[in-house]
Amino acid sequence: MGEPTLYRYFSDKRALYLGVLQRCRDYVLTEWSRAGDGHSNPLQALDAMGAWYFENARRDPDPLRVRVRAQADSQEDATQELLRDGYQRIAQFVRDLLAQAKEQGLIDAEVDVDAAAWLFMAVGQAIDLVALLGMEERLDDDGFSGIQRLFARALAPVVGAVREPPLQGR
Repeated sequence: MGEPTLYRYFSDKRALYLGVLQRCRDYVLTEWSRAGDGHSNPLQALDAMGAWYFENARRDPDPLRVRVRAQADSQEDATQELLRDGYQRIAQFVRDLLAQAKEQGLIDAEVDVDAAAWLFMAVGQAIDLVALLGMEERLDDDGFSGIQRLFARALAPVVGAVREPPLQGR
């Protein structure tokens, strides 16, 4: 696509950059929604979303680079607003699934679903770093499965004095 065509849709380079950032945000939300579709168990939906994110970060880290650049540029109001909105929308999406899991008794009644949603997203930030720094060997499929088990155990309902990991397919 030539420069004149780009400027038919975007007023300047800054508007193009913000459009790309917005598209990256929307892409994650759309794909997470697709990955979670068809799972009656919200924890299975979260697992599917995490697996998609992990695989996508390894396969195509370019959207990660856009977000990291935006984070470095976050003192600029429009960039900060797009980032804030994106992270809040994604956190709300995860929070809603965790609230469903809590209502279904799949996670401990004492779990703060807002905190758990941000923890889920923090794991995503760790995956971003691994992918961007070329350290995939540090977080292979077994390592990712370990993160999934750790997260599930942290959320598990307490039965007696023992945490019971949420059952897949409950």
